[in-house]
Amino acid sequence: PPCLDMEQIKNVSTKTKLCRHDSSKTENQRNREENTPNNKRSDHAYQQIVEFLKPDKVDHFNSLCTPSERVQFIFKNQAFKLLLPGDHDKWVCSGEKSAKNSKQMREAGNEAFKEGNDAIAMQCYNQALLAAPADTWNGQGDDMALAFANRSALLMRQGRLKECMKDNTMALSSGYPKHLSYKMYQRLAKCASQVGLMKDAKKYYEDVLASLEFSNMNKEQKKLLLLEVSVEISLLEQKEDSIHKCIGNESKSNNIIDRIEKNQNFPAFHKSVTIKYDPTRGRYGIASEDIKCGTYIVCEEPIVSYLYNQHALTHCMTCLAPVESLIPCFQCSRVVFCSADCRRKAWDSFHQYECKIPELVTSTYENIFIAYRAIAQMPAKFYIENKDKFTGYDPCRASEDSKQKMTSPYLSSDYQNLYNLATNSETTSDANKLNYASCACVLLHYLRLNNFFGTDVSKYSDNDLSEIEILVGSLLYHVLEIIQFNTHSVNYLGNWTPTCDVEMSTLGSALNPTSALLNHSCAPNTARINIGTKSVMVASENIQAGDEITDGYSYQYRDQAYETRRQWLRDHYKFDCECRACHQKWPLYEGCKQTVPRPGKNKKDLENMEVRFWKVNSLAKEELMKGNYDRVASLWSKLSTELEQTIERPHNHFVHLYFALHDCLWLKWGNTGQ
Repeated sequence: PPCLDMEQIKNVSTKTKLCRHDSSKTENQRNREENTPNNKRSDHAYQQIVEFLKPDKVDHFNSLCTPSERVQFIFKNQAFKLLLPGDHDKWVCSGEKSAKNSKQMREAGNEAFKEGNDAIAMQCYNQALLAAPADTWNGQGDDMALAFANRSALLMRQGRLKECMKDNTMALSSGYPKHLSYKMYQRLAKCASQVGLMKDAKKYYEDVLASLEFSNMNKEQKKLLLLEVSVEISLLEQKEDSIHKCIGNESKSNNIIDRIEKNQNFPAFHKSVTIKYDPTRGRYGIASEDIKCGTYIVCEEPIVSYLYNQHALTHCMTCLAPVESLIPCFQCSRVVFCSADCRRKAWDSFHQYECKIPELVTSTYENIFIAYRAIAQMPAKFYIENKDKFTGYDPCRASEDSKQKMTSPYLSSDYQNLYNLATNSETTSDANKLNYASCACVLLHYLRLNNFFGTDVSKYSDNDLSEIEILVGSLLYHVLEIIQFNTHSVNYLGNWTPTCDVEMSTLGSALNPTSALLNHSCAPNTARINIGTKSVMVASENIQAGDEITDGYSYQYRDQAYETRRQWLRDHYKFDCECRACHQKWPLYEGCKQTVPRPGKNKKDLENMEVRFWKVNSLAKEELMKGNYDRVASLWSKLSTELEQTIERPHNHFVHLYFALHDCLWLKWGNTGQ
């Protein structure tokens, strides 16, 4: 029987895979082929559970009506434990802290620093930080503080002054020896002065003077340092009025938020987007007024995001930014952060319940852990206090057609909006119900181990569940259904040259309760980019008032034949696509070369359009090389109107325009791999 394909959540069920017209295989298709062994393992796990339960218990499970009953049954019979790691799996459990290892790596970094080998020194200092123990509550750790201090010296030598200042601050907050603290303040003062932060530099020099009383320097050494600092303060006072801060001068015009005219009902949408509902189509987006090509129509921070294992030591677990001078976790060596703020944000919400789970970043089933994080990032009492919000499922919530009118804006951070995303539970097979319940129990098991419930656990036996555990278990089951059909990938920009398309790779996944309301089209009228964890969508053509606003979940018409697309969407998203490309059975890219004029247009108009297209293409490439991304987007957006008025779809020029607009937006805003 079919079973829940765990890899689908990462490689198939992500709604942002873009297919290049010149690729013989789509990225989705390649990922599915590469991950076939894992798919087989998922099927094998299902068969193991069935054999463990025996036919009579399987029949009993199939007779159960609710997620709550299914989760309780699987947990009581302990069938989920077959999915937990065993001796047959080679788990990477190298995440423990070690003061000894930290010291060794720090000393190796110091040797490399003396020899001028900065690359090796940076690697060693980063490893020293990953291994350094620290107290979770106050962030204090001697080895961590020393490693930050050593790395700050390297960063200063490299001229990376802002990062150097961050490391000095981290060293002090991590418990750097008080008798040496004057060194950190002196380094902070020098960096602040060089970047134009004169007032800050003066304050840091004053901190140097204040910390001298704790130093072990002799009187003569203190006297010399006092003289040096006094001279520096005097020089700073002369410069203070003539130099402005160089940090935080970014123009508001470069803020993506300022590009979107806010929607009062749906803050993540442009003001021209509204949501409707149809029993056969579900909720879908409609343009309430004309939207021009190039208009930013979605900017959404997900309710939950998840960084994939292969990027765990190169990108921040919280904001997914690339990290070189990492900030380590207090308790494990498996993840990194870009700042102390991101570390604290992660720890205060989800990471305290993930930190001691090596399976989280090494398991075959790591992709179901976005459901774990969605639950773990809110305290257990939240679910008790709001349990009434998780009882009734409203498929048309927030739409104009809903009988229950919204009394407040539809927020992406609202768990009730997450709960009411599509699940397709009415079509779920018995096999998938067993998988959902088993996976929910696995996640529930880890929440228990990490003391998520505190004292609110079953008092009877390990096989029984308390009231709050049953509630959370059923929510885990429900979220597992949701991520199967609503997960978006979070991508980053790979290699790019003027002669090649932008290459995209996947960092992780996210749940976006607002943009998930948009339906699929094999010829979508939007392009998506990622800025950190945010999803931003831009109109890739002119959208008329009353037209549907669409996303591309998977294959697009230019890449795969009609029947292939249709069957794939039926299998994985449980619907028959009726978009314009499917309805009119548009050909593949290779078959879109014929130019058909719009009514009222003649051969001369087509010839002029052809000349105009290639002129814009040439000019756009020149502007792209100069980094004038807004200019490029404007050129293609204006051309969109001329194309739409002159030639009929489908045509390769529309495909070219789509990707040209998509690429320049990624180059301006998008995540990078480094």
